[in-house]
Amino acid sequence: MKNKILLTLLLLANIISAQDLKRILVLNEGRFDFNTNQIAVPVSVGAFDVNTKQYSKLLEIDGARFASEIKIDGDSYWVAADQYLIQYNLKTNQKLKSVSIQGIRRFDFYKNMIVVSRGEYLTKLNSNIIVLDKNTLASIHEVPYNDVPYTTENIIIKNDIAYIAVNNGFEWGKEVGQIVELNLNTFAINKIIDLGANAKNPENLVLYNEKLYTVNNKNYTGSSISAIDLKANTVSTVDLPGISSLCGTSALVEDAILYQESGKSLLGKYSTNAQTAGVYKDVSVNFYGMTYDPKSQLLVASETDFVNKGIVYAFDKLDNVVYKFDASVSPGNFEFDYSVSTATKDLENIVVTVSPNPANNMLILNTEKEWSELNIINAFGQKIPITTTDRQINISQLAQGIYIITGKTNSEIFQTQFAKQ
Repeated sequence: MKNKILLTLLLLANIISAQDLKRILVLNEGRFDFNTNQIAVPVSVGAFDVNTKQYSKLLEIDGARFASEIKIDGDSYWVAADQYLIQYNLKTNQKLKSVSIQGIRRFDFYKNMIVVSRGEYLTKLNSNIIVLDKNTLASIHEVPYNDVPYTTENIIIKNDIAYIAVNNGFEWGKEVGQIVELNLNTFAINKIIDLGANAKNPENLVLYNEKLYTVNNKNYTGSSISAIDLKANTVSTVDLPGISSLCGTSALVEDAILYQESGKSLLGKYSTNAQTAGVYKDVSVNFYGMTYDPKSQLLVASETDFVNKGIVYAFDKLDNVVYKFDASVSPGNFEFDYSVSTATKDLENIVVTVSPNPANNMLILNTEKEWSELNIINAFGQKIPITTTDRQINISQLAQGIYIITGKTNSEIFQTQFAKQ
């Protein structure tokens, strides 16, 4: 019985988490016309409201030829676009601050710092890894060029260490495969991990169960995945079968990495447990970007013609398309917003209990607040019609089990659970 109740509570927790998702933020890279040297479609940020099922453009970024990253941090979201790192207010989309960083690729946060990777075509930068003060955006540390003389890409921060993928991806035929371990307390490089001759050009970097995994595009005539055991200090690499060019996109989904060859519709799957790879399924679409959100358990992916259109799909755990919407050109990066919607007043959580608990027929809601919304949710995520008199809730029609009550007042929200005997 205890195991059954625990399983039910876990299921309910997953359901509530998924329902808390408010928006999917979309970073559209736009289109730069290299023939005219003009921005044909500007870089933009949009949002898909999961309640209204509507997509809307939030802002355009002037002067940006492309974009490479979007991340939510607290009540802000940050964007790497062309030569800029920009912070926006998550609710108002107001530009808060920005800094010019030539060749910015990716970034991640650690305490009051931002770690930035860099790379620029046919340009030698004085540093390919820099660390900024998060509040002032001033440079705190720049890794000397001689220490890391190659362009860098994805970043994973664990404990006090930044793991940074090094690919030299802007020098055709001179790709490398390394991971830099940067100590964020001392700014010393602990070591540089050589991934080996078969793991050059790492384009994606993920962390799962004390292991780093890189998706490597080698010299663009094939791809591989490397597993780096951080405890054993070992590297093992597996060629991806059937891939003759490069992986256009990849994402860690639970305990596996899904990947797709550029221009193809077959999805491949790499098992982190078995460290083997093979065909997963044909999705009939070539994806441009792909991101998995563990909280909502949604896999969001996009397709584009790089000229006029961008379409975004959100898949559930069973690979069903639950959302599909039009965005701008080249939607490649996504973030998941669990904050309060911009259209509503900020709500604070309050503690509300019910009694008796467990109960048979009637529940009493222990609060003096007046509510505008009240729901009972079962283990399948279904809302159940309820009858209330004052603060008494009739639950006589409910089957035995664990339920969640959610409610909202004018300025507060509450959530509690009860058992029906």
